[in-house]
Amino acid sequence: MRKRLRDFPALHDGTCGLLQRDLGGTFGFGAWALRPGNELASTLVPLTTVFQSGLGFYGGRYYYALVHGIGVFAFSSRTPTSTPEPFPASQGPMIAPWWAHADLRVNGRPGESGVYVGERPGRFVATWYNVGFWALHFNRLNTFQLVLRDRSDVGAGDFDVELRYYKCAWTTGDDGGGTDGYGGRAAQAGFDSGNGRDYLALPGAGTAAVLDLCRTTNVAGAPMGFWQYLVRGGHVSSP
Repeated sequence: MRKRLRDFPALHDGTCGLLQRDLGGTFGFGAWALRPGNELASTLVPLTTVFQSGLGFYGGRYYYALVHGIGVFAFSSRTPTSTPEPFPASQGPMIAPWWAHADLRVNGRPGESGVYVGERPGRFVATWYNVGFWALHFNRLNTFQLVLRDRSDVGAGDFDVELRYYKCAWTTGDDGGGTDGYGGRAAQAGFDSGNGRDYLALPGAGTAAVLDLCRTTNVAGAPMGFWQYLVRGGHVSSP
């Protein structure tokens, strides 16, 4: 049964509009961030400070992850290609809020764009804030956020995923065959096991319609741009 907004009090917990902004740092997204650059990934981020049992995802149990500048939260140390593949991909297990060739090199605008990570008890948040597209295009900017919530009260390794799309203005980097941020191989969004079989793609993923993620939702009564998924026993489902 589809839940209504009143069943999701977290939407009103530390938010400014759609985005979680109670995590510290300059913009409220957390004090830790990727440096400006291109195709960057974080060092291994320990998950056990929030998820004591790790995260169960498509048959694996993970205690570390990497946050990539190209819009990917990866459970493998393998670096995904900057140009997205259709799911099921061959890039390892991942949650991809917006897998596309983002570019964080906003010259002359330090701190106005970037990838930030923050934590609170029971909650891990990664935010891609005002990111342009490769190479060095900043006339269109995307802002989106991944929120992981501990649900070990349901089962060890269980968690909820919130994908929050605040600004969707481009789909494709230059190396993806696009022009001015559109066309070619558009952004992928969703969940991929990395085993070549199991995945869940969000509506419009890999096409121009991926832009509609900012204007739609899968939760009745929720703000547009809010997408929630449940991961139980390692399997992903929509509420």
